[in-house]
Amino acid sequence: MARLLVPNDAAALAAALVRNRDHPAYWEPSRPQEFYTEEWQATDSASRLAAHESGTAHPFALFSGDAMVCRFNLAGIERSPFQNSILS
Repeated sequence: MARLLVPNDAAALAAALVRNRDHPAYWEPSRPQEFYTEEWQATDSASRLAAHESGTAHPFALFSGDAMVCRFNLAGIERSPFQNSILS
């Protein structure tokens, strides 16, 4: 199940990132250790939610049962005849 990310998701998101850290290592850039903390994720989520409020992004949390698996984002949303965004 996927739903819109909420500010209270920071702890679950940090835990999911730590739990799955090795899986995307080949594709993901190197991340600082702080990236995997609740504080970093809370700050990042706040900026993504601000972009959502302005209509330029939709940050989602993906769940398997009650456990958060990851976050994904539709970013750079264009409201034009093109109707485009970037999945990140």
